[in-house]
Amino acid sequence: WYEDNSGETTHPVGSKAPNQYGVYDLMGNVWEWVNDWYEPYYKIRSKKNPKGPETGESKVVRGGSFDSSAGALRITNRVWLHPKNKVFPKVTTYGQIMNEIFNYIGFRCAQSIPKD
Repeated sequence: WYEDNSGETTHPVGSKAPNQYGVYDLMGNVWEWVNDWYEPYYKIRSKKNPKGPETGESKVVRGGSFDSSAGALRITNRVWLHPKNKVFPKVTTYGQIMNEIFNYIGFRCAQSIPKD
């Protein structure tokens, strides 16, 4: 879900088909709050399961929301959010920052699969 098809609102998880891995809604609908602390030099981290710094001031949100442009709907699209802030930056395809409210953010529960 993005600005051209969302009707300016969120939609129930699983309203669209899953990806090839069986995962729903990795991009769009709501920004995904992730556990990583924000670091501006993320591109120098490992390509496999990159980890952010151990501490920080801002968390990472990824993937765009129902109000994002189609060009912003990428798993690699990440912006920062200070956990105590009431607004967060929205990055458009032009790199402009605009204020948005917390209603645009969700989270995903995940569990590691034990190795046999």
